[in-house]
Amino acid sequence: MIIHGLSLDTALPGNLPENFSSALAMPANLMPGGEWPENITRAAFRIVNDPVDAQFCRIMPEESFRVRMNFLREMTRELRRLNDLPVQLAVLTMDSDRIAADPEFAEKAIDLLRSLRSVLPTGGMRIGVRLRLPHPAGAAAVVDFLLFLQAVSGLRGVVEIHPHEPAFAAWDPAWLRPLRMLSPITEIVYDRTLGNRVTPKLLSPLMAELQGSPLDTVVLFRPGCTDAESLTQEAEELAAMANAKWQYPAAQTEVEK
Repeated sequence: MIIHGLSLDTALPGNLPENFSSALAMPANLMPGGEWPENITRAAFRIVNDPVDAQFCRIMPEESFRVRMNFLREMTRELRRLNDLPVQLAVLTMDSDRIAADPEFAEKAIDLLRSLRSVLPTGGMRIGVRLRLPHPAGAAAVVDFLLFLQAVSGLRGVVEIHPHEPAFAAWDPAWLRPLRMLSPITEIVYDRTLGNRVTPKLLSPLMAELQGSPLDTVVLFRPGCTDAESLTQEAEELAAMANAKWQYPAAQTEVEK
């Protein structure tokens, strides 16, 4: 089953449609007073993106021991605070390209994430890392990402997909199959302000692949809206399409089989 939700950038929505309020992601700097916004507390699955600056996090694995220890202390306090809200997933931005190309850097990144994971309460919040797709390395990028996730027990993946990029037309969603048993979050990123829209036709191959997963799949739509009005409108349009079952032709073909 696919659980639909929203991923926010710079604006908070008004009241969300019921079928789009189960899962919600937001950047840490959008949380007023460092707390979960009261008007969207219905979200059962809560994600906080970048509890620490993304660029800072990307370079952290190769920083000095002292800098890394300071980072771990600050992150430990922040992760425990988020866990108490509660938040189910804190997503960090790591340098996935360099991790794939540089084994020494990858090992340092793994050590850093293991240290962070070790301070989390058992059964509480998890740490996630993201991979941007389409990726120039194609299927190899997904395999590298899978190996990285498996190196840190309990790490969860976030697959960030950009369907309006030209490379998406040649991208094969079947490359996601190795990740299925790890139940990654799928984030569909587009820019409504530029006129981009998501449609069943555009997303059909991807959704057919996600619906084939043996586990529940969280799909977040990140429309890049900069104000509450357009974000609420976009959520209502997405909810209407979801209520109509999106009518994914490829997905229906799989069911009929």
